[in-house]
Amino acid sequence: MLILAVFIDRAIKWAFMLYWPSFVFVNNGLIFSLQANFWLILAVSGVLIAVVAAFWFKSLGFSLILAGAISNFIDRIAFGGVIDYIKISTGYFNFSDILIIAGVLCVLFTKQNISVDNNKLE
Repeated sequence: MLILAVFIDRAIKWAFMLYWPSFVFVNNGLIFSLQANFWLILAVSGVLIAVVAAFWFKSLGFSLILAGAISNFIDRIAFGGVIDYIKISTGYFNFSDILIIAGVLCVLFTKQNISVDNNKLE
């Protein structure tokens, strides 16, 4: 699933860059075009990818988060920003962002990660 999701995202971005370049926006910031320092984003992204990679095999949600993060990380290294092509009122986003959001929702809604009784991670 992880490799397939990264491949699909890379293919969509390639198609937009090749066939519909007027829709492509290189986002140097965060999700929904929020601005931040490039090197800080790259460093934090790398650390988060490593942390999520430790859990990716445990659930579909972590696989989706990791796939989106890896593809966006590839964009940041190759293009200096993420290739976005979907415009909404708050900014731009792409399929990777959808994967990350869907992954977070899967993690949140499919498993109780914190035990209220024992106040510890399960």
